[in-house]
Amino acid sequence: MLEKTGCLLFALLLAARASAADVAVPENLVVGWIDSPDALAQVGYCVPDISPAKLEEIRGGAAKGSVVNYRRGADKTPYLIASGDRFACIDRNGNGKPLLPARLFSKMLSLEGASEQTANDLRLSLAQQVAQRGMADALVKFSNGNALEIMILVAEDAPVEFLYSTNFLKAGAYDESKYRFVASGPIKSFSSMAYGASSRRAVGILQDEPAPRPLRGEYLLAKGSSATGDYRFAGSTWRFNNGSSIYLAPGGNVSFRPTAGDEKTGSWTVDNGVLYFSYGQVYGSATLADGDKLAVDFRSPVSGPEKKERRWTARLDKGGF
Repeated sequence: MLEKTGCLLFALLLAARASAADVAVPENLVVGWIDSPDALAQVGYCVPDISPAKLEEIRGGAAKGSVVNYRRGADKTPYLIASGDRFACIDRNGNGKPLLPARLFSKMLSLEGASEQTANDLRLSLAQQVAQRGMADALVKFSNGNALEIMILVAEDAPVEFLYSTNFLKAGAYDESKYRFVASGPIKSFSSMAYGASSRRAVGILQDEPAPRPLRGEYLLAKGSSATGDYRFAGSTWRFNNGSSIYLAPGGNVSFRPTAGDEKTGSWTVDNGVLYFSYGQVYGSATLADGDKLAVDFRSPVSGPEKKERRWTARLDKGGF
């Protein structure tokens, strides 16, 4: 099935041969946090008729999957994509094709042995071709004479992903003049990120793009709820899936009780409908979800030689110790 998809993509790619080198694409994808206090103003760039009710509708849809919003027949206007707690406004050219940063295509494959310049030039060409006509092709020549054929397609007017296929070619079995971009040099091999089924490889535009969450001290700022603000947390215990638990003591103290190892202590408070708690170097921002469950966004500040913070999510169940 992948071979058939690749043939179809390549047939479409051969339909037009105009140069894409003069197409300007953005350097970065500007990703927003959908629960940000100024989300309404940010979304307004690509959804001019946005209202608080419309934003809540977008939030609800993004929590369940991907949402796209665009104006039909207005090919030069940007469109909105949202997924989870993230959103982005994607600009389009006059033909309605998305203007995507070149670095997004690094999610698709990596080349071992290629210089940084060669890899950057390849990604830029793919982005410019997609911006020009919604599809792209390239050939990557390895040092032994073999090659890799790359084909990309965005099918919709306002896509949330791009489809791609790769085809390994033996030395002498290809004509490099057919491709809009050819990369060569001491390239030894490649690794392709196979997202989804083998018959339909796709990379989401927002895939692996973190939302720029603001902080409340060491905590990730969260959108509160009246249910969380009214809940009596004092004296309650909440369990992780692995059996560890946290106890929220009256007076604002926290006890983290792992399944193995020493107990850790900290503090908790409720502010603007959000439960904030900490133990050791772990900071959690939580709201009630699905009854007696806590949806928690965790953060551990920058530490260690790499100076990178950690962020992760979890759902805790209420229960006794």
